[in-house]
Amino acid sequence: MRSPTFRAAALAGLLAVLISSLPAASADVAPGVDKDAVAQAIEKGVAFLKENQGKNGSWSYNRGGFGGNVRIGGVEQKGAMDFASPMDMGVTALAGLALLEAEVKPDDPSIQKAADYLRKGADELVWTHSLGAAVLFFDRLNGSRDTDLIKTMAARLVAGQNKDGGWGYSCPKLPEGEVRKLNHASESLYLQGLAKLTKQALTQQANGGVGGFGGFGGVGGVSMTEQSCSEFAIQALWVARRHQVPVAYTMTTYEKMCRSNQNPDGSFPYSTRNGGFGISHTTPCMTGAGLLGLLTCHGSANEVALLKYAKSKAGTPQPAPGKGLRDLAKDPAVIKGFAALEKMMAEDGKAKDPKQKPPAGGIAFGGFGVANQWEANGSFVYMALWSVERVAVAFDKQKIGKIDWYEWGAKKLLKWQDKDGYWASGMQTPNLDTAFALLFLRRAQPVPDLYLTLKGVLPPPREPSSSSSSSPSTEK
Repeated sequence: MRSPTFRAAALAGLLAVLISSLPAASADVAPGVDKDAVAQAIEKGVAFLKENQGKNGSWSYNRGGFGGNVRIGGVEQKGAMDFASPMDMGVTALAGLALLEAEVKPDDPSIQKAADYLRKGADELVWTHSLGAAVLFFDRLNGSRDTDLIKTMAARLVAGQNKDGGWGYSCPKLPEGEVRKLNHASESLYLQGLAKLTKQALTQQANGGVGGFGGFGGVGGVSMTEQSCSEFAIQALWVARRHQVPVAYTMTTYEKMCRSNQNPDGSFPYSTRNGGFGISHTTPCMTGAGLLGLLTCHGSANEVALLKYAKSKAGTPQPAPGKGLRDLAKDPAVIKGFAALEKMMAEDGKAKDPKQKPPAGGIAFGGFGVANQWEANGSFVYMALWSVERVAVAFDKQKIGKIDWYEWGAKKLLKWQDKDGYWASGMQTPNLDTAFALLFLRRAQPVPDLYLTLKGVLPPPREPSSSSSSSPSTEK
């Protein structure tokens, strides 16, 4: 019989072979895309972000009247309201992450100023999107220095998960000192301690309406679930698990929500059935978010199986796809999700009959979008492109259906970039949109080592400040 030590060594050997074969995130550009043009676009985007960073280290959200001020071409654009603080934190984290992925050095002043700004504001941060983005940034920057901060933000996210398994816009404000006392070695004890902290936070934060719409639910709370909130939370928790934050139960609960609320056509809704907007409301962002959530939960389940095998007694069968490991190729939800995303992408550029309902990728309510979500003025087009990129990289896909996703998206970004180096959607958020565009062009993977676990390999510990690109850029 082979010993656990032997099996661990075998896994390590396989891991070394896999890692040695993985190209860097931006090693290749799709055949139909000018490599030099992509490099120049990235360079101009980086320059824009550096130029537009505030003196305090932040990048403003500037949602066309609902955010702080931003400079474009040297001219400051004024917003009508100062709704900047919690959203600026998220934009700052994403901009910092984009710069790091664009090979800006961690000790660059722009990165260090962003980190200082986020650290100073972390005590009051409860906005779900911003919490998730900040975890991704700090893990990518220097996970070891900011481990306590990452654990605190992750605890707020775990505590903010709703009863249905998803997240709303806000989470409870839990003190770092109290989070540090939690038992991170036992998930059951961790959740018990977290429930007590959350109850205290609920008492202190009257009515639960903290930092944004919808409030928070606490551990098993009742705020409205929104898919983009959930995707930021689940990405951050995937990263936080490498900082000794137990997340298996949280991931399992989230996966049940994803599966139970997937639309019949494979797309994912803005909110859950009980969220108030109806199960049919969907966008490419929401479908990409749901798909990424499923892939992350598959990765989490695989890691649990691999760890159990590595620690087991001699004679335990090695897990394999369909036998201990998840077989993604046979998961109907994943298959239908990719089909829905391909359909949304295929709707791009098609003529629209004004009497017809929006296509699968369109927005069905309010003034937040256009019939074709892939137009330059689409409200969330850059976030949608980022959703496509993350899913494709995590799943190691060169094509989504018949569409070469990178060539398709990169051509748009090269065409849409302003002469001053930024990208901006109809939401007038150039700092945020530029960050999303750079992350797409760099094939960034903000959830490191997910690719390996999906392939059935235990990921190694990642050294602080190392590249987060542990997945290949194309599928040969």
